[in-house]
Amino acid sequence: MKTICRTTVAAALLVLLAAAAAAAASTVVKIYAMDYRRASEAAPHIQALLSPEGRMSVDERTNSIIVNDTAAVHAKIRSLLGTIDVMAVQLRIEVTFTERSVLQNLGLDVDWRISDSNWSVGTVRGGDGLSVDVSGSQRTFSTARKQFLVLQDGESGSISVGSDIPQYQWYIEFGRRYGCIAGGTTYRQVRTGFQVTPKLMPGSGAVQVRIEPVVSYLGADARTVVFRELSTTVVVNPGEQMVIGGSSGQSESLVGRILGIDKTTGSGDWIMMLNVKVQE
Repeated sequence: MKTICRTTVAAALLVLLAAAAAAAASTVVKIYAMDYRRASEAAPHIQALLSPEGRMSVDERTNSIIVNDTAAVHAKIRSLLGTIDVMAVQLRIEVTFTERSVLQNLGLDVDWRISDSNWSVGTVRGGDGLSVDVSGSQRTFSTARKQFLVLQDGESGSISVGSDIPQYQWYIEFGRRYGCIAGGTTYRQVRTGFQVTPKLMPGSGAVQVRIEPVVSYLGADARTVVFRELSTTVVVNPGEQMVIGGSSGQSESLVGRILGIDKTTGSGDWIMMLNVKVQE
């Protein structure tokens, strides 16, 4: 009886070894060089496709992924890379800061759609119905300040709003209140702005833009804080100008402070006009 059991076990082991050898013989080593994405970004997606016998390594120097696996797995990898290793869409974000009174003097106003304790979002309306031309060929804003960014789809960029701010102490207290900066640290300069992240929405041509307030504390312990919990997301349709403002009724609104709504001088209900285009 023991002889039969030992024979059976030995036969099973031989079958397993033969299967393993066959699997090893059927694997192929291929090198996939990334053109538009970092190899480290694509690696987790490829790892999920590997068979139990498959192996993978990343070569950061050549931005390549080396895979040892079956022909069937390599076919899946090629199909995957055909969808993710492609040139990202370039999105041009144009931003103009101006006072709301300037729009009103031109016979225009803002149709506010959404408003909460930090943000107000709307579109320009009034006048002849044309979209306000921030380039100056149709209408010009003498007080406007314009910036633009060119970002890849899903990439983040920064919009600068204020520097050398006289009332910087308010931002320091705000940062301490949120636990972003230590209580005993001294700062002598603050810069403010927004971080924007555009994402093209498939099929519609519209762009979803996430906007997050940013405060940079400059001093011995300099740091930049992105207030993600105070962010907002807007959807900008092709050719549409979105108007972003702070909540003027909230004196403690960070967005309002950044845009200058709560200036101690009392002048200026400032707004940010946002336009997004697909870069040709």
